[in-house]
Amino acid sequence: MSQSWGSCLLLYLCVCGIAFADEEIVELDTVLVEARRPDTPPAAQGFSFTALPDARNQQKPEDVLIEAGLAGWDASGSFGLATTVQARGFSVNPQSGMGLSSGKILLNGHPDVGRRFVRDPVTIERISYLGMTDSAVAGASTPAGSVLFQSKAPTGRSHLSYSLGGASNGLARLTLDAEREFGALQLRMVAAQHEGDKTVEGVMDRHSTVLLSSRVASSASSSFRLDIESQTAHLPFSFGTAYAGNQFWYDRAYVSESESKATRRNNRIAAYWDLALGDNASLHTHAQRATGKRNEDLLGFWTVTSPTTLSSYARHIDESYGQTDWGVALENALNLGGLAHHTRLSYAHSLQTLDFSGPQSIGAFVIDVDDPQFNTPFSAISLTPRLLKERYRENTWSASDRIVFTPQWELHAAVTHNTIDIDSSSSTAPMVPVAKHALTNYAITGSHKVDEALRLWVGWSNSFEPNRGMMKSGDFLPPKKAREIEMGVGFEHGRQKLQASIYDIRQSNLAGRDPSDMNYLIPVGAARSSGLQFTARQGFENVTLYAGGTLQHARTTTATSATQGSYLPGIADRYGALGATWQPRIYDRTTVDLKMIATGPRPGDSTGSFFAPGAAVWHLNVFGTVAGVTDAQWSIGLANLFDKRYIRALSAADYVWQGERRKLTLTWRQAF
Repeated sequence: MSQSWGSCLLLYLCVCGIAFADEEIVELDTVLVEARRPDTPPAAQGFSFTALPDARNQQKPEDVLIEAGLAGWDASGSFGLATTVQARGFSVNPQSGMGLSSGKILLNGHPDVGRRFVRDPVTIERISYLGMTDSAVAGASTPAGSVLFQSKAPTGRSHLSYSLGGASNGLARLTLDAEREFGALQLRMVAAQHEGDKTVEGVMDRHSTVLLSSRVASSASSSFRLDIESQTAHLPFSFGTAYAGNQFWYDRAYVSESESKATRRNNRIAAYWDLALGDNASLHTHAQRATGKRNEDLLGFWTVTSPTTLSSYARHIDESYGQTDWGVALENALNLGGLAHHTRLSYAHSLQTLDFSGPQSIGAFVIDVDDPQFNTPFSAISLTPRLLKERYRENTWSASDRIVFTPQWELHAAVTHNTIDIDSSSSTAPMVPVAKHALTNYAITGSHKVDEALRLWVGWSNSFEPNRGMMKSGDFLPPKKAREIEMGVGFEHGRQKLQASIYDIRQSNLAGRDPSDMNYLIPVGAARSSGLQFTARQGFENVTLYAGGTLQHARTTTATSATQGSYLPGIADRYGALGATWQPRIYDRTTVDLKMIATGPRPGDSTGSFFAPGAAVWHLNVFGTVAGVTDAQWSIGLANLFDKRYIRALSAADYVWQGERRKLTLTWRQAF
């Protein structure tokens, strides 16, 4: 691992060292870029990143952040049923509880459908990662920042394209993207059929996705867009692997392939109306209704019972999820007091409901760690009822102002006010309040443009997140509090680019058990994450080098219990990515892309009693066109080029996820 990170540092220094050359080079289409989209907040000139997903290679759209070195794999998303990553020491959109997270994922400006749902990358046009003030402008001021998905929408240009793909693990994949105009109506359909994708645990990832997006421009200043999206997924919960007997167990299936079944159906309908109010102001509205149904049989393992055995786990899940969102935003550019102002005022409402039934059994039989067998049929296991009902309501008011003092100096301030109510019940009894908060988050960033290529910025933010539960006094727990300071530098000239930021985040009011009465909680814990994030790119005549990474120190500074250590389970002190894109002169119809995604050791528990080893995983992709065939492309990919066994993510000895094995992928694309 030390050699891998030595290579990472060497290439990073090379990229940084050559980032100040004066050579002007034409940009390649395949490199990552940054840009502001019309439906995202105005840039605060802080650390931000925007990328284009590649549905040929990425299993989830957020994988682009991992490939850029700006995020790490998160245990709660590595089983394939959730959309989440970890950034700056915090989980973004974790699945442990509705609405509670240190980072948010937004889709077209409103909270994404996050309950056991993973978007197919073919439906996503662009992905942005925003921190601090930019995140606050989006109405989601959180210490981990925010991830913005922009789904595909009509472009105003008629087109038709398809792709066919297959892989060595049994994958067969078909995608379709078509757009037509019917007078003032623009209609675009994006679809994917994904079959036979066998995971390292032996279960199959099968899903189908359809997105139908229509837009009507009623006038030169007004447009209306309607999205209808549906997904059906059949990927069972795969249980991962375990750390037992002082080792990680690779290439074992701790899940019953024959007895585990899953059907999840998710539907979404969303409307967007944009109106120009003169030359400098615009009004943007959105409304969404999303529903999810989940029916699953889970049969696998529960926990480590000895160095050689695991206890069994069986569960049947019936779940209904609902989400209703709507909001409005007013953006305006004006001159006040001789200064240019770019303002944004917004309001958003979100309501999520969950009705969960999950009768379960723990320990019905024993599983051998080395040779797992599931000879007991699901129907023979007695299940104990488990119920959960929840309702999450959030109202968000947000205001921001970007003040341009001179062409060189800007100040961007944002404030959000959230009211959050959470009701819950674990029985058939009526739901009762478990959290109630009124939170005011604020952030400010000042930036200085030294010249056309170089900019500097410094920012500060104060944010709050809700805590669940009651104190002995009968009051709700006070919210978690986070204070963040960030300083950064950005350089961009032609195909040379460097962006780096140092940050310090301190979080307090973490919940722990009240030692005087263990039935209640107290806000006693604290944590701190300090680090460096960077991305760098350098283009030559036919080669582009890129690097990105995070070096951080994330630890618990005040424990919530006597047994808690200082480590944050599953959080690495370093992770990053390196890559090179090469277009050979001998045959310029071909592009070769080689990338390495690396992570350092990660603690398996808070005391650091065991660690997942660091890993560097290489991926090779070759893309090309065919002479004489119009608008056709082919690609050959080798994921995990050297078939390395590694731990993708973990959070405990019984919650470990092995990385995928080597996989050969072939894809053919054609447009008409």
